[in-house]
Parts: sequence; structure tokens; C-alpha cells
Amino acid sequence: MLSENKLVMNKRVFLILFGLLLLIAIALMDFSLGRELFIPVFYLIPIIYFGWFMNRIEVLIASVICGVSNFVSDFIAGIDYSMRWAFYWNEIIWLVCFVGVAVALPILKDAYYKEKKIARTDYLTGAMNSRAFYEKAQQEMERARIYNYPITVAYIDIDNFKIVNDRFGHQVGDDFLRLITKKIKAGVRSFDIVARMGGDEFAVILPEIGLESAINVTERLEKQMVSIMNKNELPLTFSIGVAIFNKPPHSVAELIRKADLLMYVAKSKGKNMVQYDLYDA
Repeated sequence: MLSENKLVMNKRVFLILFGLLLLIAIALMDFSLGRELFIPVFYLIPIIYFGWFMNRIEVLIASVICGVSNFVSDFIAGIDYSMRWAFYWNEIIWLVCFVGVAVALPILKDAYYKEKKIARTDYLTGAMNSRAFYEKAQQEMERARIYNYPITVAYIDIDNFKIVNDRFGHQVGDDFLRLITKKIKAGVRSFDIVARMGGDEFAVILPEIGLESAINVTERLEKQMVSIMNKNELPLTFSIGVAIFNKPPHSVAELIRKADLLMYVAKSKGKNMVQYDLYDA
């Protein structure tokens, strides 16, 4: 995790330096060309860049620097105006424009990422949906190959969940799906991947988890979930298939297929159990 944090920091430094170089290039072009070409609009390029990749304070600072640079360049160019105040009016308008874009971009970016998150989130439970799960699983498999660590996927099915919907109604069933999701998330690490794959089925990816740790995590998780069911006097149990890969498989589909198959093996043996298997590739 330390090396990953270092990579994130290095990427951020690179983005800042590239943004500064972009800003400096536009400023130098402005100073060298003066009023022969209409340059101020090009300052929007580094502002948009900072607005997308940096935080609100940094993009505001960049917009002010662009405004000052534009003012100094125009001042040095020495263009005469019939009304002296018109020069300052134009510079203020450009500064307001730059700052306005700097304020609006983070808002638009937040809205974009919010919509993107909604598109990858299960509307009922707040867990990832299957689409997001496949994307994250692919990322984790690639990381596992790079850093050479094991990866575990658990496929969870709630046994006899239809009984809850038939006896108490779908609203109660939905409440328990949300409760189960909360319990699963609380039982794993913050960076583990929890998704609702559809209906009453969930999948969990546990990066850097081998056989022994996988057994400990999933057995503890099953006991906690069964305890919740017993507390609420519900005849529900869990069939769980756990596939542990010392080396990640060739595809996400294969990763899920093996865990899903183990879950069905657990069901065929009478449900209410965890079925494990270890794979070297």
C-alpha cells in the first residue's frame, strides 16, 4: 500500500508540473505576441486542466495567475484606448471569466463523478452493481499480477430468501438486503470490493488474501450474518463459494465462474455452508 501511495503522489506531482508548464507556455506566447493575436482565450486551457485534475483552491490560484499574466502582457503591449478605463474594464472582465470557469469546473466535475458513481451503484443496497464489480475485479487482477500476491473472491447466496418476500413482503425483504450488505461491508476491509450481483446474490473480492486468511474472513462473516438472521427469527442461511487464486486467472469471467460454481456446490450439499477451493492459475 505504501508503494501505491507513492505512485499516487508521483502522479499528482506530475499533473501539477504539467499544468504549470502549460500555463507558462500560454503566458510566454501572450508576452511574445502582445496584441497581434487574440491570446487571452487560450488561458482557459490551463484553467480547464487544473479544474479537472486539481482541487478548488489550486484551480482558483491558476485562474488568478492567468488573469494577472493577461493584465501584465496587455499593459506591456501598451495599446492605446480612447477611454483609459476601458483597459481596466477589459482586464477585469477576463479575470471574472477565468475565475468563473475555475468555480464552475469543480462543480461540473463533482456532478459528473456523482452520476458515474450512481451508474455503478446498486440502487437498493448501495453496494457496487455487477458492472462496477467487473471493472474493479479487472483492476485488482492486474494489480495482483504486477505485485504477485493472491486474490480471493467469495460468492454469497442467501438460502430461501423467497420465504421472506412471500411471508413479510418485498419491503421487508429489501430492508434485509440492505442489512446484509451493511454486515458484509463491516466484516471486510475498507478497500475490499463488495457488490450485489443481482437478486439475493453478492460477491466480494479480497485482494492479498490467501487460503488461511480467506477461511478466517468468510467463516467469521458467515457467523455474523447468520447471527443477524437468528436475531430477527428468520429461517435464512448462506451458501458461499470461495475461490482462492495464488495467481489470478486469465479473465474476470473465470474468476467469477469458479466462485459461483463453488457456491452451487455448497447448495447441492445441503446449503448453509462455505465451499473452498485453491487455484494456482
